[in-house]
Amino acid sequence: MDQAASQLQLTPQVFFAYAILTMNECALFTNAGAIEDTAKGHLQAGGVTILPYDEIWSYLAAWGQQLNKARETQPPPSEEKQPQVNEGEKKNAPPTYKASISGKTSWAVAEALGKVSSSILC
Repeated sequence: MDQAASQLQLTPQVFFAYAILTMNECALFTNAGAIEDTAKGHLQAGGVTILPYDEIWSYLAAWGQQLNKARETQPPPSEEKQPQVNEGEKKNAPPTYKASISGKTSWAVAEALGKVSSSILC
């Protein structure tokens, strides 16, 4: 086997994907055929749902609608100063209904979410 052929065997496969990570789920939008069965098994065993790459847009639109609906039904924040919450109590705190996206994320992702309150992380 020549040197070029042996290097090809060690080159990792690269693929495009989007990932959504929430408090309750992790979804990977990609071409499932691009992921080796062993890697796919590890991802699924770790709770990652693998979905078709093109479904990201409808998923984001539906998620944005869910966040907006939840935010509309959430009571407005109190004007009073909020008490300090220690780490152990944070899990019982009321949820916030916004999406945080990277500053390097495609603008199409923000657009697909719709009118959701979002934070851009740099």
